[in-house]
Amino acid sequence: MIPYLGHIWHAIKAPHKPIKQGYKLWKLGDLGYIFNWLWYSKAEGTEGLGSKSRENTMADTQALVISLAKSLPDPETQDYTLYLDNLFNNVPLADALAQLKIGVMGTTRVNAIGLPPSLVQLKKAKELLEWGHLKTTIVTSYKQASRSKIPTVQSTVPINCGLWQDNNRVLGKILT
Repeated sequence: MIPYLGHIWHAIKAPHKPIKQGYKLWKLGDLGYIFNWLWYSKAEGTEGLGSKSRENTMADTQALVISLAKSLPDPETQDYTLYLDNLFNNVPLADALAQLKIGVMGTTRVNAIGLPPSLVQLKKAKELLEWGHLKTTIVTSYKQASRSKIPTVQSTVPINCGLWQDNNRVLGKILT
């Protein structure tokens, strides 16, 4: 986020973040350098997405990851792996990135689309797990969304989803 305290329709307010008000950027970077970015406007949404995310079943947050990933030079011959925060990560996104020959890794939210029910139940369970406990499941097909007319979709490649016990139970996903 770029700090800006003036009054304009495009700035956002995030009172619980270090920068409370300003312009939001969605960035793709490595080693402290920004490779590509998309502006986010409170009034107009994410720059360049327009109707792209409406054409497929992905939410805007996943569509912007795909848009930024497509800007990477020659993913067919490079070995790219994106590290994502839990806002973006779900199984359909990992599958879409696999089709672009791009790996993905990161934590995910309990309500993310495509997570295996066994991991969701373990995340919500109350019994104690030993620190370092790990449970993984390979996903080869997934439900698109609860309201989707397509019941299940075959994934392009197997996607490894897991839960581990740290200070809290953490859900994650790896596709490399």
